[in-house]
Amino acid sequence: MAIDNAPTGNVDLKAQVYQAVAQQKISSLDKIAQIVGSSEDLTREAIVDLMAEGSLQGSMTEDGRRFFLSNVKVSDAPVAIKHEEYKIAEPDTRLGKTVFAGGIATMIAGFVLRGLLTINPVLEHVGAGVLLIGMVILVAGWLHVSRSIPPEDLRKA
Repeated sequence: MAIDNAPTGNVDLKAQVYQAVAQQKISSLDKIAQIVGSSEDLTREAIVDLMAEGSLQGSMTEDGRRFFLSNVKVSDAPVAIKHEEYKIAEPDTRLGKTVFAGGIATMIAGFVLRGLLTINPVLEHVGAGVLLIGMVILVAGWLHVSRSIPPEDLRKA
C-alpha cells in the first residue's frame, strides 16, 4: 500500500478501509463505514484514493454503495449439485393386471355356477362363494394397479 504525503487522519482511514476491503473482503460501503467509524462519503473517497494509488483494484457500483475487488479468488469449496430432471420410472403393472383379469374370470365362473347350473342347490352356494372370492381377487388386483401408477400431478412434481 503506497500512502505517502497525506494527513495522519487520512492515512489511518485509508489503512482501515484497505484492511476492511482487501483483507476482510467486505464490499458494502455502509458496513465499511461502520467498521472504520466514518461517513460513507469519506469511505468512498478513501477507496477512490486507494484505487488511484494502485493499492486496491476493483470497481465501484453505479450507485456507489458497493466496491468489488477484481482479484477475488474462487473458493475451493465443492460446487453445489444442480437440480437435475428426475424421471419417474414406469411401474410394472403386469402382475396387478393379471390378478385383476383373474378376478374377473373367477367372478364369471361364479356367475355361471350360480345362474346357469341351477341343477343342484349346492352348486348355487358354491357359485356364490366363487363369485365372492372373484370379487376379493378383483379388488386385490385393482389395488395393486392403482398403487403402482401415481396420479398425474405427482409425475409433474
